[in-house]
Amino acid sequence: MKNEYTVTKSEFVVLERKAILLGSSLIRFLWLIFGALWICGIFFFNAIVENPSAEITLCALCAAYCAYKAFLEAFVRAFFRYKILSKRAGAKEWKRTVALNESNIAVTDGNSTEHYEYSHVKEIAKIEGFIAVITIKKEFIWLSESGFKDCTRNDFLAKLVVKQEMAYENLYK
Repeated sequence: MKNEYTVTKSEFVVLERKAILLGSSLIRFLWLIFGALWICGIFFFNAIVENPSAEITLCALCAAYCAYKAFLEAFVRAFFRYKILSKRAGAKEWKRTVALNESNIAVTDGNSTEHYEYSHVKEIAKIEGFIAVITIKKEFIWLSESGFKDCTRNDFLAKLVVKQEMAYENLYK
């Protein structure tokens, strides 16, 4: 059973960005915002009372870093991941194949193949025309809704769930 689709830059960056944002925890994001506000508040108070130029500069740098981490980092990481995979595939667009093998899930991007154990599958989610198979390491294996070959979407997902359950049973015997 296979799922095949063509990976384009715009689609890849959007999906990877969603994966990065979904994979990061909400608590980390809230602490980042709280930390930025707390540090800026302290620097602003000290800037009024003591040395305004050094404190305001430090506050601006801290705020810029927090803004980058909160809003831009996911896009930058997705863009660089696309560059790495497109270089590895040797093209700006390439065919991705996700196959359910007997012992693992094989993801082929152009010329390279990565393997994922069934026991590492944590959850399956539907996101904007794609199905995300999420591993325990928060890696996303994207499946196109229209890319199923030799099977239907339900057959593919049913086999994936059965293989995952069998892997868990074998793991805890």
